[in-house]
Amino acid sequence: MSTDIGMAQLTREPDPEDYEKKAEVWMTSADDDVLGCRASGHAFPKIRATRAGRLAKGVSARRQWDGCYQITSVCRDCGTERIITTLPGGMIDLPAHYKYVYPTDAEGRNRYAAPRGTGEFTSRRECLRESWRRALETIQIAGDAE
Repeated sequence: MSTDIGMAQLTREPDPEDYEKKAEVWMTSADDDVLGCRASGHAFPKIRATRAGRLAKGVSARRQWDGCYQITSVCRDCGTERIITTLPGGMIDLPAHYKYVYPTDAEGRNRYAAPRGTGEFTSRRECLRESWRRALETIQIAGDAE
């Protein structure tokens, strides 16, 4: 018995139809809040002090051992956390990057991530199209009820 599967099979790209179907299944089952954020961006609170001298709702700061602060903002819509760490003393290092922690489902899977390889079919535009399709159903029902 030969185990040679041939070079053609090793270099063959997956059928794009598979990715399109995976994207369609994900898109129709995705949470409204996740789709909204993928389509229109997150609703992170601004990092600023309130008049009461507190951070805005949804923003927290934890002092680190070296005098840095880890600042976490939580998206009001989907629950994604955006984390940045300051320099010692609290100064922001402008080339610093945010780290994101995405919400998970009951099985611990990332609710925000679309299946690998489906980026072309789960773009911002496609997520916006699905969000509006869902909203239109509600709009039509509400409009017909009046």
